[in-house]
This record gives sequence, C-alpha cells and structure tokens, in this order.
Amino acid sequence: MIEHVLQRLQEWEHLGTRTADNGSRLVAHTPRDFPEAYLHAYFAPVSEDRWKACKLVLPAPLQQLYRECNGLYLFAGSLALYGIRAHYKRDDSAQFQPFDLFTHHEEDLLNYRKGLPAGAIFFGSYVKEGSPIYMTPDDPQVHRVLRRSARVVNSWPDLATFLATEYDRLDRLFSRAGYLLDPKTPTTPQRAV
Repeated sequence: MIEHVLQRLQEWEHLGTRTADNGSRLVAHTPRDFPEAYLHAYFAPVSEDRWKACKLVLPAPLQQLYRECNGLYLFAGSLALYGIRAHYKRDDSAQFQPFDLFTHHEEDLLNYRKGLPAGAIFFGSYVKEGSPIYMTPDDPQVHRVLRRSARVVNSWPDLATFLATEYDRLDRLFSRAGYLLDPKTPTTPQRAV
C-alpha cells in the first residue's frame, strides 16, 4: 500500500534522518524554520491488539495501511495520515507520534455530521489548510472535503492511488533542499468538483 511513498522517501535521506527505537523515522532535516524540523515522518505500525482495543471499524484498505504504518506526515504537514498515539508527553519523543486518529475522527464527525455517508472514517487531512480526508466501509474511494463542509471536492479511486498521486504532486512543489518552492502556492489539490 505505501511502498511508493517509502521508496520516494529514500530520495530525501541525504538531508538527514532520525530513527526511534520502534522504527519510526523522521526524514529530511529542514532546520531553516525550526532546528529540529523534518520534512517527512513515517510512524512504525502498532500491534493489531492496539487497533482492536480502539474499537474503531476501519475499511479494509485502511486496515492494510495501518498494518504497514501508524500514520505519515508528508511535506512539512502538507498531508498527514493519523494514527494511534502512545502518549502525549511534550518531550523529544513527541516527534515520533502521529496526530491522533481518534480525536480527529471524532471532531470531524461532529463538524461534518450533516451529509456524510454512513460509516465515514476521517483518517487524515491537509494540515495547513485543514481539509480532512475520509473513506467509507463500502467504497474504496478516498474523498477530501472542505473544512466544515460535507461537500466532496476531490476523490481518488483507492487509497494506494491517493497516496502515490498526492505524494508525487506534493513532491513537485518542494525544492530538493526540502522547502516549498513558492510559499504562496497552496499545498492542497485543486478542487475537482
């Protein structure tokens, strides 16, 4: 599911990496704006028992994704896929923690309750702009909605296509030093609908 992204992340390793004991990795040290900033983060998968304990019914493609990683943070927060947090400490290990799937999912359900398909799971967002992405149990498509609106503005046929095409699109917006080429350029995809 995420092989394309993992292969592409290797292109950034020359800028520096950090690896946690659990295998989570920060890739592409970009200290211009913050001394400990990294362009990307890959969060190592957590056990199936941890997922079962959370009692959130995930569509099959999301189950597969979470077997491979516990979330991603790509292009300085341009796109984040949420996961399970081990803790909320404000120490150095916080960099190796994904945004909390359950907190964000619940908040998005409250904000988008009207007009949502049954069983929608909000599992990520375009962080800077705030538009969430979701899937439903009976549909392989990934959808993006605007903030505080249930109106779908982008859709991808499946999760693997979403990850590959969005990674490639975002990659073209960043210099090889890891910074946005034009700070005025939005990092969200153009609305298709």
